Amino acid sequence: MPEGEADIRTAIYSPAALFSDVISLAASELLSEDLDPRKMAGIISSAYSKEPHSDSLGADILVLDLSQGPTGSAADYSAAFTAAFLDAQLDSGSGLVVAAARGREASALAAAFSRIGSGQPLVLLLPKGDRLHVPSALVSGLAGRVLVLEVEGGLAEARALERLVAGHLVGGRICVPVGSSTPSRLVGRSLLLIGLFSLARAGISGDLIVAAPPGDLLGLVTGLWAWSWGLPVSAFLLPRLPGEPSSALLLDLLSAYGDSEEASGAEFLERFDADYPLGSLVLSAPTGRESTRERLCLANGLVLDDASSQAAAAALAALATGLTGHARIVVPRFAHPFWDGAAAERELAGAEKGIEAAASVSADVEDFSAALGLLR
Repeated sequence: MPEGEADIRTAIYSPAALFSDVISLAASELLSEDLDPRKMAGIISSAYSKEPHSDSLGADILVLDLSQGPTGSAADYSAAFTAAFLDAQLDSGSGLVVAAARGREASALAAAFSRIGSGQPLVLLLPKGDRLHVPSALVSGLAGRVLVLEVEGGLAEARALERLVAGHLVGGRICVPVGSSTPSRLVGRSLLLIGLFSLARAGISGDLIVAAPPGDLLGLVTGLWAWSWGLPVSAFLLPRLPGEPSSALLLDLLSAYGDSEEASGAEFLERFDADYPLGSLVLSAPTGRESTRERLCLANGLVLDDASSQAAAAALAALATGLTGHARIVVPRFAHPFWDGAAAERELAGAEKGIEAAASVSADVEDFSAALGLLR
C-alpha cells in the first residue's frame, strides 16, 4: 500500500475527459515513488483502456459495465494493472508471480499475464479439484507463461501457500504474491473505483453512493481505503439478504468471514471504525433478487449478473426509503452473466476451456519448488 497520507482530490476534480486520464493522475499521486511517470502512464493506458459503458436503471441509478475485458469480469482491470506494473518494476526473468485464486479471479490473472508477454511467469494456486477456466482464444498464450497447480485443501490452504512462499528465492527467482488482498491488486481496484467516480460525477447535484456486491469484503475495504484518500463518495450500499436485521451489518456480519484473507479485511474495518464514521459510510438495504431480476434487464438488453442484480435491488430499495431525487447510486456490472452458469455449460458452448492443474501440491515450500520443473 502507498505510504503516508495520499490525496487524490486533484485527480478526481481535474478536467481530464478520459477515464484512463483520471486514473493516470491518481496513480501518479499514489505511486509517485514507485515508477517513472512515463512508465506509469503506459501501465494505466494498457490496463484501463476500456472505458466502462454506462446505462441507467431509472433516473437515479447509473449502471457501469465492468465486464468488457478479455474474461468478462471486473477482475480483468486489477489483474491487467498488476501484470503491467510488475512487468515494469521487475527485471525480466527475476520474479515468479504467485497467486491463490479461483473462478474469474484466476481467469483474469491468467489472461493478463499471458497477454502482456511478461518475463515473470505466473503460478496459479487453485483449490483441490478446481480447474482454470479461460476464454478458448487465450489458451495458446498460456504455455510457458502460466503454470496451474492445485493445492490440497481449499482456498484457505492455497492462500496459506502463497503467503508461505512470498519473498522466497525459488529456482533463482523471487516469489512475488499477487493474491486478491496484496497491495498491487488493491491499488488496481482502487484506481478502477476512482475512474468510475469520474464517469458518475457528470451532472450530479446530490450524494453519490456506490452499491457493492454481497460478500465482497475486500471490495468494501478497497472503497473505504479510496475514501480515506479523498474519494468523495457519500456511502457504500450493501445488499441485505432476506431475514437479516439491519442491525446485523458491519462487524457482526463480518465475523462470518473465516479465512485469513477475509479476516485481514475485517481487521482493517475494525481499525478504520476507530478513526472514521464507519456506520454512516456503510448503508444496507434489503434485496429480493429472485423477485426483481427480470426487471433488472436494462432497456438496451444488458442483463446483470447475480451479484450486480442484488446490488441493483438494494439500490432500488434504498431509493424507496426517501433517497429518490437526492442521490445517484452507482451499480457496477461486475461480470458477464455467463459466470453465473455452470463451467461445463460454458465449455460446451465453446466460449471457454477448462484447464486441469499440472500437478497437485501440499502447502509446503519444498513441494511447491519441486512442481516448478513443470514450468517450461
